[in-house]
Amino acid sequence: MTSSNPIVFTIILIFGLQAIVFSILLLLKRPVRQSNVFLAFLLFFFALMSVNIALVNIFITYDIIYVFRYVQLELLFGIGPSLYLFTKSITDPGYRISPKTYIHFLPVILEFIFYRTHLSYRFRRSL
Repeated sequence: MTSSNPIVFTIILIFGLQAIVFSILLLLKRPVRQSNVFLAFLLFFFALMSVNIALVNIFITYDIIYVFRYVQLELLFGIGPSLYLFTKSITDPGYRISPKTYIHFLPVILEFIFYRTHLSYRFRRSL
């Protein structure tokens, strides 16, 4: 078994945290534009993925991987709708989000519920 490189995972973790801070700054930028909001969501979902990768390897290194199920959160189903709505709001300046558009984020909500309940733990134990 090869050992993980802590420097690489520290760099990944730092970049992920910087992306989260940048997405927060995009959300706080005035005037609020739809494209900035969707870009912030897109960056946030990618940042969660990289922070998740770094945390897994850090927990494996310190042999506390059992803690990971409590902090695991990667919302990969949010990348597609965020990218779609960001592209739509950039290419069509008159585009306004309608309440019907929020249905695109339903898989993200279901994924969040999956990770925050015991369903994910039971599912992984059965594999």
